[in-house]
Amino acid sequence: MDIINLIFSGENIRTLIVIVAMLYLLKSQELKTEKRFNEIENRFSDFEKRMNENLDARFSAFHKQLKENDFAHLEKTIKALTYMLEKNKFLTVEDKGFIDSHLEN
Repeated sequence: MDIINLIFSGENIRTLIVIVAMLYLLKSQELKTEKRFNEIENRFSDFEKRMNENLDARFSAFHKQLKENDFAHLEKTIKALTYMLEKNKFLTVEDKGFIDSHLEN
């Protein structure tokens, strides 16, 4: 009987209640922390997705502009070369007209 009284003494019951309360608070805090972490992770994921979309759009626009500039540069170069060939009598007027008609397409 003394052992049961010792186990269920007021001091031991208070200690048990404090331990249970601390475990409950720790678990509650852990759940809150996990929820906040998931929210932050979702926000970061959304931010990352928007950044990737933005970078893809910017890269596509840059690539398109670069491609257009390259083709414009090539067209100017071909026109200059055909002019020089025609001027130096290496290219006939008909041949230059043929080349120019294909450049317009």
